Amino acid sequence: CLDSVGLISKITSVIAFCKLNIIIMREFVEPDSKQFFARFELEGNLMDESTLIQQLYLVLPSAAFVQINPKKKKDI
Repeated sequence: CLDSVGLISKITSVIAFCKLNIIIMREFVEPDSKQFFARFELEGNLMDESTLIQQLYLVLPSAAFVQINPKKKKDI
């Protein structure tokens, strides 16, 4: 979505509402298009992935795209 004031606050509020903890957060705004991108690594017990996604879509601009990629265990 386009960058705007308060995006990080909105996202982190939803994460806290879901009782998840942010371990790593990376954000980037593409200078020419002003597109906002963020990647979070979270810890906690995510009971319902659809609730997290639904809550994020409620607070983010309509053009936002939300994707959850569960961390995969690596074979050693």
